[in-house]
Amino acid sequence: MTAAPLGGRRRARAALAVVGAALLVVGAGACSGSEQSPAEARRERVESRLRETFSGAQSRCILDRSDATLLAALDRSRSLPPEGDALASWSDVVVACVTDPDGATTTSTTTTTAVPAASSTTSPAGGLDSGITTTSR
Repeated sequence: MTAAPLGGRRRARAALAVVGAALLVVGAGACSGSEQSPAEARRERVESRLRETFSGAQSRCILDRSDATLLAALDRSRSLPPEGDALASWSDVVVACVTDPDGATTTSTTTTTAVPAASSTTSPAGGLDSGITTTSR
């Protein structure tokens, strides 16, 4: 009769050891410092969304040129309100990063005045200048 309780005790100890080991693994993972700050988590979420549309270099450029306010706006919504500063900042950053993802140029939020284009002459009908001869076969 003592054999049955002895076997049950061994199984109970083995189960307790497994549960204890599992708790140690979970506890060690929680204490490893792998938790992100809210800013790091926001940046990661925005980066994930950017990589759906932009190249890696463009995504890095956008993240590097975006300030905390723009990153927060991008994290909160998929569409920026047209009356806010975030849309203007987003537009400046995207244009700069798509045209120069390596960051050789800088972005600016200053407005510039358009310079009138030089006058040009139009070609005669058919699109060819009158000084060019054509041949037909």
